[in-house]
Amino acid sequence: MDKDGAERLRVDIPTRAPLESLTARLLDRQGRPLAIPVTLSQREEAGVRYATGEVVLSPLALGDYLVEIALGPGQRPETIVVAFRMVP
Repeated sequence: MDKDGAERLRVDIPTRAPLESLTARLLDRQGRPLAIPVTLSQREEAGVRYATGEVVLSPLALGDYLVEIALGPGQRPETIVVAFRMVP
C-alpha cells in the first residue's frame, strides 16, 4: 500500500542503456487490453537502470492478469510480460 492508500503492483525491469521507447499496458487473461493505465518511469539505483511499471489494483476483480512492457531501441522493442493473480 502506498501513501495514498492504494495497493499497487510494481514491475521493475533492469536495462543496460537509456530507453528510446517505453510502453506498457494491462491485459486480461486472454491477452485483451484493459482500460486501466500502467504508470511508467525510469530510474537508476546503485548503477543499475530500471524501467518500472505500476498498476493500481483496486479496480481489478478476482482473476488473472498480465502486465506487458515493451522497452528498447527504436522500432524493435523487447516485450516482457509478467502474469499476476488477484485473490481474495
